[in-house]
Amino acid sequence: MAIGNLPVHALSDQQRFDLCRSVMENRPHNPSQDGPYAKSTNSIGYGAYPPTDQKGIWIEMKCWEIPGIYDPF
Repeated sequence: MAIGNLPVHALSDQQRFDLCRSVMENRPHNPSQDGPYAKSTNSIGYGAYPPTDQKGIWIEMKCWEIPGIYDPF
């Protein structure tokens, strides 16, 4: 995967964070697809969750390893 002419490994930490956050879903916890433990939520009970179809960016960038990636937005 490339953005412009840059390969994925050339992205800065901030660019990687922004790219991963852009594919996440801001929604309530769904135990059937998210497991038993809810992520942190905002004032209306929404948390940041990976997309249901965890392919492409989510897998290639290992988004789940980024600190703060599940913070509410």
